[in-house]
Amino acid sequence: MKFCIVGTGRCGTKLLGTTFHKHPDVAVFNESHWIPKMYEFFGEQRVCWRALLSIAERTTWVGGEPLLEVNYRQSIFDSYGEFHDTLNRELSLANKLDIREFSDILARVLFGEAMHWGDKTPDYGYYMGMLHQLWPMCRFIHLVRRPLATAHSMSKHPGFRLMVSSGHDNWCPLSFDHLYENLGISAPGIDKYLHYWRRRVNRIRDEAKRLPPGHYLELSYEGLLLNPRECIEAAARFVGVEPLDGWMAEIQETVDSGRLNSHFRHLSKDSGDF
Repeated sequence: MKFCIVGTGRCGTKLLGTTFHKHPDVAVFNESHWIPKMYEFFGEQRVCWRALLSIAERTTWVGGEPLLEVNYRQSIFDSYGEFHDTLNRELSLANKLDIREFSDILARVLFGEAMHWGDKTPDYGYYMGMLHQLWPMCRFIHLVRRPLATAHSMSKHPGFRLMVSSGHDNWCPLSFDHLYENLGISAPGIDKYLHYWRRRVNRIRDEAKRLPPGHYLELSYEGLLLNPRECIEAAARFVGVEPLDGWMAEIQETVDSGRLNSHFRHLSKDSGDF
């Protein structure tokens, strides 16, 4: 893993991950969530590849969609069956694998041999120390959005309504074997989402203290929208990716003035940061 994009969720990580995925030398997982469970089960042991694949296959989004299939949709394959058969064939060439080896093979099958790969799983902000232990050269980008805008977005999302209602801080434990289905859901007030935002931001910053110097970068979502070229160039150089001219020009087109105007009209209602 070359880099990992983390955050509270509903904070712009999808925009940043999609941006990096468009780089000709980079591919980014669109949320995985399975690495903490693999580490919980096996640590850094080399185990049968089927055990690791089983964990990935049993990890889902809130609607029950397998995250392996979510990531397949941005792969080089025309059908999930073709991807699944190729992955099984490549994994079976090794008797036992550790998490790093499994992940490298999965990324290579999904995205192609020459790609550097990253991961956009906001909840991995809670696991940066563990991820650094697995990938010592990995860089972490923490994207922070203003609290009230984030809280309003969370309140409209079923996964965040579920987590805030039930008192769970991240999706990784709940994503395995549909454990989230055992939880009740209510209608929390906006103050609950604001406290949730603050707790998650502080927890990620606390986790960052255990990383070596130069492995953690915090960016503002609003700054990304206001100065996309400057922010993306800084992020690219931080993770060791060349900020190519054509790629940077595409970024400028993606984050256009219409989106900026809409976003900052909404921000005018925000009472400010904690």
